[in-house]
Amino acid sequence: MNVKAANSSTPQTCTQKIGDAEISYLFYEGDGPPLIFLHATGFLPWLWHPLARELAGSYRIFAPYFCDHRETDPENGGLNWITLAEDLSRFCENLHLEKPFLAGHSMGATVSMMANALGGLPAAGMVLIEPILLPPEFYKLHISVEQHPLASKALRRTNFWRDRDEAMTYLHSRSLFQGWNEEMLELYLRYGMSGEDGGLRLTCSPHREVALFMGGMQYDPWPLLSRVSCPVLILEGEKSENKGFIDFDRVRALIPDCAHRQVSGAGHLIPMEKPREVTRLIREFFRPLQLRKERAKTIHENGSALGKICRKELGSDAEPDIRSIEEHDPDESTDFARRRARSGRGPVRRNRIFEMEEARMAKVTKATVKPAKAAAKAPAKKAPAKAKAKTAAKAKPAKAKAKAPAKKAPAKAKVKTVAKAKPAKAKK
Repeated sequence: MNVKAANSSTPQTCTQKIGDAEISYLFYEGDGPPLIFLHATGFLPWLWHPLARELAGSYRIFAPYFCDHRETDPENGGLNWITLAEDLSRFCENLHLEKPFLAGHSMGATVSMMANALGGLPAAGMVLIEPILLPPEFYKLHISVEQHPLASKALRRTNFWRDRDEAMTYLHSRSLFQGWNEEMLELYLRYGMSGEDGGLRLTCSPHREVALFMGGMQYDPWPLLSRVSCPVLILEGEKSENKGFIDFDRVRALIPDCAHRQVSGAGHLIPMEKPREVTRLIREFFRPLQLRKERAKTIHENGSALGKICRKELGSDAEPDIRSIEEHDPDESTDFARRRARSGRGPVRRNRIFEMEEARMAKVTKATVKPAKAAAKAPAKKAPAKAKAKTAAKAKPAKAKAKAPAKKAPAKAKVKTVAKAKPAKAKK
């Protein structure tokens, strides 16, 4: 049994500096590629735990906490989501996470998309769960906290309970938590609230949550959708309250390589309400992309070795162009080819290394063919004498037989001509 997989169900709590800030995160060990989970506004990394423990082992999972790592004023724009996208890119860069898989919910989905589209965070694939993409005109408004529909509610959110029992009773009474199972509620109570003797309060305070809501208005993410550079799966809740103002059909049309799935019976909080279903969808979507990534890595490694052979055989000092290796296979569906052309990335290019190998083989073949021609000429010089003798012997009878009928045929023709010609003269 894999030791890492056995220990992956219990995450480590870590911190990572990203310049002028420090981000705390959960880390699940694994042997596979990196996978980043980014939570929704006001929530926490531990709510990914039921999903992460199932996927850990196949991935190295990182779940950062984006709530309290920067001080901002809600009435002065809050915490801009562009800043969060840059923080996510720095987080991955400082941890040396190369082309990670990304899974984000609500705010976390939009921030993940922005980090990729802005070019700071190349990704192998993304699952965006109910991303927040408000109508474009909304981002042109300048409104206060009280005028913001979600920020104003967060500001008045209950933030004190005398003990755990009172807090759990409160959670059961709220419609927001009705679809959560007991494990999710327990995780939220244990890690989303703090304090014991003096009562419990939210770890992400209403003030910080409001700052995140207000920050989401500072940048219009719609123009970035066409710049997303990896395959995307969008998950939408069948009963989501966002259906009335988020156009997911348009989102899917703008992202070059995008699929869309609706999760039956779920609202906006899909990961908390349907953790098993979301885990299955993430696994099914990322697995082929993971195999493709591993294949590309193998091609790159083999290409480096092949490049050395090519340079040795062809006498070239130039480095092989590994950049021409594409992440996507040339024999993929025409649907992908159309999406790729629409996104402006062009067709899949041929790998120059294999062209060099073909040139090498052609050179070797040409060199091998020359001795073969020389060998063929040697027997050809001895053969004519015998071949000529045999040909002459066989040819004489044939000519003799051919000449005899040839001489008789003109004679008969001449006689007939003369015979017919004499009467013609007599009549005249």
